[in-house]
Amino acid sequence: MRAGAPVLGVCGGYQLLGRTVSDDVESRRGTVAGLGLLPVTTTFATDKVLARPSGRCSPFGDVPAAGYEIHHGRTTVHGGAPLLRTAAGADEGCVDGAVLGTSWHGLLENDELRRALLAWVAERRGLAFVAGTVSFAAERERVLDTVGDLVADHADTAALGALIAGGVPAGPADAHQAR
Repeated sequence: MRAGAPVLGVCGGYQLLGRTVSDDVESRRGTVAGLGLLPVTTTFATDKVLARPSGRCSPFGDVPAAGYEIHHGRTTVHGGAPLLRTAAGADEGCVDGAVLGTSWHGLLENDELRRALLAWVAERRGLAFVAGTVSFAAERERVLDTVGDLVADHADTAALGALIAGGVPAGPADAHQAR
């Protein structure tokens, strides 16, 4: 990584960008050094955070933000600036120079936030940026339709349906064992 290049860490990546990670829950490795790129520390707890937070992302023009959380780590910020402000008014994540971190997965599915982030990165790197016009939701739908068409055209959907329903269709091994 070149000095000053923008870096974004999400969830575990955010934790690793910090000073330390203390984990006596999942890996049971105790306290290990992080990369030290963000002024944060993380301590794992036994209960898992499961949430669908929303709020605003101010470093990129106060754009709407939403995501989901699924983690044991509790990250404490010791400096920098918040990346997000939740709808409840709490700070989330950290920005320190060109390094960003958050516990929220799915942030970049928001077209406005993703485009604002990419414009911020381009500006920091001295590059021109022209935002695309295809929405994330539309592209995801197109890809899922393609996958669905491939499955319908090339898979034994009756056998897949039986497996999903809990049954196992008879196959050559079953016929041989019955003799």
